[in-house]
Amino acid sequence: MYKTVIIEDEPLVANHIEKLLNSLDTDIQVTAKLDSVLGAIDWFNQNTCDVIISDVQLGDGLSFEIFQAINNTTPIIMVTAYDQYAVRAFKENSVDYLLKPVTNEELQLAIQKFQSSGIKALDIEGILKGYLFNKKAYQRRFLVNTGKKLDSISEDEIAYFYSDERYAILVTHEGKKFILNQTMMEIESKLDPTHFFRINRKIITSLLAVDEIQLFSKSKIHLKLIPAPSFSSSVVVSSLKMNSFKKWLNGHQE
Repeated sequence: MYKTVIIEDEPLVANHIEKLLNSLDTDIQVTAKLDSVLGAIDWFNQNTCDVIISDVQLGDGLSFEIFQAINNTTPIIMVTAYDQYAVRAFKENSVDYLLKPVTNEELQLAIQKFQSSGIKALDIEGILKGYLFNKKAYQRRFLVNTGKKLDSISEDEIAYFYSDERYAILVTHEGKKFILNQTMMEIESKLDPTHFFRINRKIITSLLAVDEIQLFSKSKIHLKLIPAPSFSSSVVVSSLKMNSFKKWLNGHQE
């Protein structure tokens, strides 16, 4: 059995990956699910595994910080919504680099690559060429229903998306609202992360919609969005998203 560790700060995503792994006819056994840089470093200081499946951006930093801190030599399958970390990922013993949402077929191929090749035998240059050739194209327009007509909303027109628990709703800079037949996770996976950021479970905002940032403490940021959400005059950035949000505002890319 291959002992496997999942590093992912979104519980639903971590559970989804574990479910996909369990559905594969492999000798993979998930021995731990870790959700932070510090927690993962503590775990690896006392434990080992055969393969790591990891997101890049975690609530308290980038997973690369984990691998550097523990001098990692374990093969890694990166699973992330961001494509800009591919080159760095393959320098960190990465077997494959998968973009969310991950399919059963993609994960199975990555596992097979780990089982058959081993990290020392990987053709890193070939993997990168293949990845760049198949690089994800972000969704730049959203088709919406406006009564009896259909309209196409470009990403430049979008202020933010929010969930009202039943639907995902697109809000334009002009304040128009449209219901989308997609989950927030699906929408997040299709957006360009340089333009949009999921600040909490309920809201994905564009950079242009952020009008005012209020720092209440080291772990609490309130945002004033324009147009103002109907359910609140300000919204709170999730504590797990704080560091990533600050890097996003600063245009930080690894």
